[in-house]
Amino acid sequence: MSKHLLLTYRDLADRLGISIGAAKARVRRAKWSVIVGNDGVAQIRIPTDDLQDMDRSMNEVRSPATAKENPKKQTISEGTTQDTSTTLVEALRLLAAERERSFALEADARNLTARLAVAETLVDFERERADKAEAALSALPDPATHPYPDPATYPPNVVGKSTVFSALLRKLMK
Repeated sequence: MSKHLLLTYRDLADRLGISIGAAKARVRRAKWSVIVGNDGVAQIRIPTDDLQDMDRSMNEVRSPATAKENPKKQTISEGTTQDTSTTLVEALRLLAAERERSFALEADARNLTARLAVAETLVDFERERADKAEAALSALPDPATHPYPDPATYPPNVVGKSTVFSALLRKLMK
């Protein structure tokens, strides 16, 4: 199974020494998958084998001109040194991405801790309300022991002359 490398268009263009437009065209031609993150930055998933082949071919294309200008530069960028630097650059990118991820996870943990504290406070408040309501309910008289079970024994302020209900009660009592 081949490994993949995530690079932005700019990183790919810088690595290959081409323009960003040319890098986009190369991505389309190779049909590599493009992943757009939440931050809007597009990253290209490139198999490392393809990238190493491109690096070698780009060095071969540039080698005659580079050899005339600076022969030591060509020997430094060849072989294992380039592979090592590529690996180190990728490791640094992965570390930076993991660092950002850990910062985001820490922020999420702080947010969840604060939300949990608020929820616990609300639970305590509701528990106290329920206890008070239960105490008030237990203080109420039992409905079966109503002080005036018979409407004829209602006090005069309940059965007054002005209400329709009291008139009906008077008719029923006769």
